[in-house]
Amino acid sequence: DTDSFYRMFYNCTNLKSVNMSQLTDAKIIKQFSQVFYQCTSLNFVDIRNLQFIGTNGINVFGGVPAGCTVIVGDSSAKSYIQGLKNDLNVKTVAEWEAEQ
Repeated sequence: DTDSFYRMFYNCTNLKSVNMSQLTDAKIIKQFSQVFYQCTSLNFVDIRNLQFIGTNGINVFGGVPAGCTVIVGDSSAKSYIQGLKNDLNVKTVAEWEAEQ
């Protein structure tokens, strides 16, 4: 069990999607820096069960294509992710499910 996702998928240029929706507990992440840095093929990320309270998130989505869809748990997480990179397609779970 960790609160650090530092560089978890760093420079995974062929990575197209990440689905963490199966995490069973809402997890507070303290270190989120460069998690998806230079994932230049990434188009979908589901991190709905992660909470970003006091999170260090430097260059999390650096190099990720504009329009990459990111699913988050609530409006607070949505604001946090949009603040990291404003050209992502960030949706709460409720918004995402309403579209499906």
